[in-house]
Amino acid sequence: PCKGLIDEVACWSEAKHPTQLLADYTRYLNGNESGLLGYWRLNEGVRTQAYDASVQATELGKRFNERHA
Repeated sequence: PCKGLIDEVACWSEAKHPTQLLADYTRYLNGNESGLLGYWRLNEGVRTQAYDASVQATELGKRFNERHA
């Protein structure tokens, strides 16, 4: 179980080296990074859904809510 808060979730097509993860730790991703399958910033507040901000979601026809950019 998670005993903290989750700030954002990113799903990649391959495993990332810890140095790669640390390089992006303090910034928002653009959503078009190579290998990025899904990117949920979790800025919606307390809700039951989150918006995928990756280009992959746009290509699949899912719309990202721009107010959460």
